[in-house]
Amino acid sequence: MRSFELTAAAFAAAAVLAGGIVLALRPFRLPRRHSPDAVVPWSAVEVIAGFFAFVLVPAMLFVTLESLGFFRLVYGPDFPPATDAGRSPAQSLRQLWVSVLGGPLCVVAVLVVVRESSGTSPRDLGFRFDSPRHDIADGYILWLALTPVVFAVFLVTNLTMWYAAGVAPDDHTLTKLVPNADSLTWTLFGVQVMLVAPLTEEVLFRGLLLPWVAAKRDRVLPCVIAAAFMAYLTGERPPNADEPAWLRYAPLLWVLLLSPLVFATANRPRTAGVLASAVLFAALHSAVWPTPIPLFFLGVGLGWLALRTRSLIGPIVAHGLFNAVSFAALWFGERAG
Repeated sequence: MRSFELTAAAFAAAAVLAGGIVLALRPFRLPRRHSPDAVVPWSAVEVIAGFFAFVLVPAMLFVTLESLGFFRLVYGPDFPPATDAGRSPAQSLRQLWVSVLGGPLCVVAVLVVVRESSGTSPRDLGFRFDSPRHDIADGYILWLALTPVVFAVFLVTNLTMWYAAGVAPDDHTLTKLVPNADSLTWTLFGVQVMLVAPLTEEVLFRGLLLPWVAAKRDRVLPCVIAAAFMAYLTGERPPNADEPAWLRYAPLLWVLLLSPLVFATANRPRTAGVLASAVLFAALHSAVWPTPIPLFFLGVGLGWLALRTRSLIGPIVAHGLFNAVSFAALWFGERAG
């Protein structure tokens, strides 16, 4: 219940602060842009290359930082060496640095790949600045309407796990840094969740993937298959006698349950594209179960806005504000003791 109260307080604070900024921009007349289908010059090759970039660039950056002794330079010579046990605080700090520094590099890699292979410009991917005030206002309004729904689903799924399955929901690995976080860690954490993650994920899912899937109905199936594969791969967890056996396959089952809904809309490629890309977006967060369930609804809203405006500004704003609520709730919780 305390977590719920902190989240509600964080949402209210973000609504007031962000609402003041939006009003200061004076977007008194919001555009109603139901854009025609955009031309998608890039192919499946670029989409796959984009996803590989988001895997390979952080891995290469991690190796580079380790070889340069970056972490010991920042934290001192006693900083623990890298290990395969990825849940230690030291590993979480490494992950945080790699995410903050690697996210923009991933975006640059995607922009370069699509530009060189198909002539796709940043504008084609959604970096449009024709009416930024209106796009920011659209993102704020979507966030204001969607966030309570997403967090309500999150609360219900968590309570279901607690009372029906007798299992506590998973915590994100980065939240393990919160109890002993210093100013630098809090700053990095805030930059990651409110700026870098919204930018990188929107470029990948709503900029690169969604328009490609929504262009043709036969692209829905490979997207759902990829979601099922990622749900199984990232949702895999070591056996635990305190957990029911089915929990290991819960993310995959969730994707399979959503699949009929996605395929039922195949005759409307834009709708099917929004749903399919939202399923994959949620599936990639399967390591923290049951987070994919509410994130599916977030992905649907962000996808709808991206197609409606053909711009990533609104989705990035909505995504950043959504993450800001979780960040503020953690920060309030630590300050309150």
